[in-house]
Parts: sequence; structure tokens; C-alpha cells
Amino acid sequence: MHDLKVCYDAERGVERWLRRGSADGQVPDLWPYGLNQFADLGVDVVHKDNAPLSAGEEIRQLIAPTTSTRTGDPTARVSIAWDEGAAKRLLMRDRSERNHCGAIWVNDMIKRTDPPLVWAATRVLRQMDSIFVNSRAQVDPLEQMLPGVRVDFVHFGIDAEFFTPTPYPDAQTVVSLGVDRHRDPDVLFRALDRVRDSHQHSEFLIQSRATETPDWLELVPMMSATEVRDLYARSAVVVVSTTHNVHVSGVTVAMEAMASGRPVVITHTPGLEDYVIDGVTGTMVAEGDDRGLAQAIGRYLDDPALAAEHGHNGRRRVEELLNTRRMVGDLYRVLELDRVLGSS
Repeated sequence: MHDLKVCYDAERGVERWLRRGSADGQVPDLWPYGLNQFADLGVDVVHKDNAPLSAGEEIRQLIAPTTSTRTGDPTARVSIAWDEGAAKRLLMRDRSERNHCGAIWVNDMIKRTDPPLVWAATRVLRQMDSIFVNSRAQVDPLEQMLPGVRVDFVHFGIDAEFFTPTPYPDAQTVVSLGVDRHRDPDVLFRALDRVRDSHQHSEFLIQSRATETPDWLELVPMMSATEVRDLYARSAVVVVSTTHNVHVSGVTVAMEAMASGRPVVITHTPGLEDYVIDGVTGTMVAEGDDRGLAQAIGRYLDDPALAAEHGHNGRRRVEELLNTRRMVGDLYRVLELDRVLGSS
């Protein structure tokens, strides 16, 4: 029996992760979120990429949520999943003696008043031995929602050996990546329009799913990991504009930019202060404040020395705290793997 099984949705699993690499096959870490590094701690860890549940499995889980289609003994002492969706498949197919998962979306589902999704997610979370989150703002609401289930905060991390600093550029290139549901393109575009008026030699490289985009910015497609890394190297400042959320939307882009030695301008949402230090590694701006966003971007474009200093500070913070090696070590601790595996 293995010590630990890491369960991914197949749509975001290890095989898909490796295919994200460019022609040279490079990707951050070996598995998503660097969870392969449990092996470096002496854990016998395997992964499972789970396809979506069949209609029969969905019905079975709805009627009897504590049952599983797995036959025979568990293949691992402990199973973990990164989020609520992967945890649902884990419970049906890979339930172990102890089961843990991350919670990302459920808090913001509540704020969107989406009862069916909240109900389904909470049914999954109640069956976990513990839950981990990457935002402190999620801890209290989840503890109130799930009495008796332990909720632990763990800093998120990225691969600090893949994203590395490069010399600060001469060009005034503003980059904004990410297209999740909490991105705020309206505020971003208004802010960049202000920057364009005051910095006529700047260029804007933006990812967005907005139906209408200004013709003066360049839309960039979804890219391989090495292409993303190269884009950070071109950037003078990286910008993330989001609507209100409590799961720190945009934090991956922020940390990748920091690891690359670039200052970050980002919307200040609950929990983000554990990642970006305002005035040290970047600038946090109030939700919906396009003027403040523009001023912060302009400040870095006008003062390359300040931008380079904040980028250097961000890189140091990633090396010291916001990396996958440290995150996996923290997960090892909060999942109590030394005690659980030591008792085998």
C-alpha cells in the first residue's frame, strides 16, 4: 500500500500538465502544485488523474454519498485532492483511510448565491478528515459552515526554480495574465487607458475573455509555461485586476511575476496580504479603483529603480516562503503525515 495518493481532475492532471510544456517539454514542477515533492520528504506518493464521474456514479454519490465504486482494499493510506471538484471524484473512486482536500471555490459560490453548487461542495467537504486553504479569509467561514472539520491555512507556492529573475527591461511593457471568473477586465481596461494617455511609449500585453477589448492593446493567447516565463521577462510591471473574492484570485500570476523579479500591481482582496506586501513587493489597490490601478502602474514605469527594487523583494519572498517546496512541507505538517504514516 502506498503512503499517499494525490488525486487530480484529469482535465487538470499530471498528463495534461506535462502537455502544457513547450517543445522542450519544460513545465513548473513535475506535477501540478509541486505535489510530487512529497517524495522528497520520504513519502511513497503516487498520483491519479480522474476522468469525470459517470452518470451512474453521480447518481450513486447523490443517493449514498459515503459509498465508493472502489473495490478491494485502499491503495494508499491517505488520499488528497487540491479542490472540491477533484475531491468529489476522490470520494467515489479513491477513498482511503484518511482523506483531505483543498477548498477554493465554495466560499465564493455562497457569495454568488448558487445553492445547488454550494450544497454539492459542502457534502464533499463534510466527508474530509481536514481541509486546507490558501487564503486566511476562508478559514472562519468554512469552520462555521463545517463544524467539526478542521480547516488549515497553508501559503500557496510556485516553482521558484522555473520562474527566475531576469534583468529589468528598458521597454515600458505592461503585462496582465489570467482569465478566471473573478478577473475584472472593465477596471483593467479603464486603468490601462489612463496609463496609455500618460505613457505613450508603453505597450500592453493582456489575456482576457472579455467580449469587447480596446484595439490599442495586444491580446495574448493561452501559452506554454516557457512562453509565460518569457513574457514575464519582457514585462516592466505585471497587473492583476479582480472583483471581490476570498480565495485570492490572481495570486498565481502575482507570485510568478514576483519570482521573475517584477513588481506586481493587484486588487486588494481578502487574504492577499499573505502574499503581496504593499509598498515592498508591489502595490495593492482597492477593488474597482481604476484610477489607483493606473497610478500604481505609472509609478513603476516612471521609476525603474523602484520597480526593480520591489521585484527583487518579491523574488526574495518567493525564495523564502512562497514556493512549492515550502508549501508541500507545510501540507505534510498539517495533514499530520508523520503521525499517520508512522503508525503503519
